[in-house]
Amino acid sequence: MKEQLGYLVEIQDIDKAICELKEKKCRLPEMIEEARRSFDTAKANLETAKTELDELTKKRREKERELDVHEEKIAKLKGRLNEVKTNKEYQAHLIEIESSSQEKGRIEEELLTIMETLDSRKGDLKEEEKLISEEEKKLDVEITRVDREIEKIGDGLKELGSVYQAISSKIEESLLNDYLHLKAIRKDIAVVPIQNGACLGCLLQLPPQLIAEAKKNDKIMTCSYCHRILYWPPHYVETRKGAAN
Repeated sequence: MKEQLGYLVEIQDIDKAICELKEKKCRLPEMIEEARRSFDTAKANLETAKTELDELTKKRREKERELDVHEEKIAKLKGRLNEVKTNKEYQAHLIEIESSSQEKGRIEEELLTIMETLDSRKGDLKEEEKLISEEEKKLDVEITRVDREIEKIGDGLKELGSVYQAISSKIEESLLNDYLHLKAIRKDIAVVPIQNGACLGCLLQLPPQLIAEAKKNDKIMTCSYCHRILYWPPHYVETRKGAAN
């Protein structure tokens, strides 16, 4: 029975390792999604930068056309100065030329601001293009790494499964069924050590007689409260050492 307890603890350790690998495998796609989110953010920022650049380019063209209109208007007004006949008309013409010149100056200032902003946005666009290239490379690297990790975990699960089958075949069928039933009910561990007179599953103190019986290692003992299978730690250590030798 001592040997059977040792096998139970071993397959429980394997179960834990299998569970940890499966949980890790489930988390791996989240790492890809995190990298993909960074890439998508960079892509969205790039599209925003392109849109802003297009809008600024459109505004620049509109201002350039507007500037051409005023320059043409001023040129025509100046050309008509020699055609006016009265001083009053001449003064009115000068005022109109001055007003158009001021409007032209305002448009030139706006155009200059737009062009400066355009230069700045072009720089931003280059940075965004550089960033999206870096994020795309990171995403590719992460996908490759995760795929390899998933493959590695798959190999690990196969290996653990083989060891599990080998050990579980040595356990009495009724005892293995009890273990599997307890594992399903408890959702954590089914085989626990006794420590300081308590079951390490539910942490409740065990009756002295039960502890004395557990120390004999001649039959399977269970906790009076949580019904987990109990083992005496020194016995288990000795069993594992014996198996290793």
